[in-house]
Amino acid sequence: MINPKEHLIGDIYDLPQGTFVIVRGKIVQLDDVQSVLTSYGAQTEVRNRIVSDETASIPFALWRQLASSPLSVNDNVKIYNAVVSKTTNGEPKLSGNQKTTIEFLAPDAIPVTKGSSSYEEQGEVVGFSDISVYKSCSRQPCHEKKLVQNKCPKCLTNYDDESNKLSMSCSIGLLQEENITTVTIFTPQIRQLIEDLHLEEKNNSILEERMLNILPIKVGFTRSPRKDSNTLSLLKKL
Repeated sequence: MINPKEHLIGDIYDLPQGTFVIVRGKIVQLDDVQSVLTSYGAQTEVRNRIVSDETASIPFALWRQLASSPLSVNDNVKIYNAVVSKTTNGEPKLSGNQKTTIEFLAPDAIPVTKGSSSYEEQGEVVGFSDISVYKSCSRQPCHEKKLVQNKCPKCLTNYDDESNKLSMSCSIGLLQEENITTVTIFTPQIRQLIEDLHLEEKNNSILEERMLNILPIKVGFTRSPRKDSNTLSLLKKL
């Protein structure tokens, strides 16, 4: 029997995968509904969003019937029976399931002390390094997991050279005032910085030149609440 406890979003980052939780938060980002192929080969709908409270922000994937829920940015909600899982870069996220329900709360019910925007800090991207382009799983639940010997280590799907997709990671130098910190970003965040991103596995000289030519880039971002993490929860070009 599932008896989930209510958590602040910042506390979810320390919970193991598969934990059922109750959480309150404000919707600060809401994507369009997408039709995707699951790891079981079934077609279904998913809608991604970002939920924030006074402690942190976290992605939340709305699957199947939840994808069509009448939600809007700035709605305050209480989510019951969400499951803790991981994004492609190992960051915690929440996923809906058949037991998940959503309750709408009053407009002033959620104190987001870091501001209603999901992007808590601003800075400039002043450099790129450690650029890596790799084969990845194309199934939505795997979030572009890197293939190992043409096989997804999460869903165990085997790929040939034509059916896989290419993804990317790199390090960026973030300048704030006089300090530069190095963080790692992945394909969805890189696409926020580079329009019409085209990836090639063997020859990245054109991509590297293009990345250098657009520097510096003013960005808004949110750091991962995880301890000892050098990744970002959110990143957007300003």
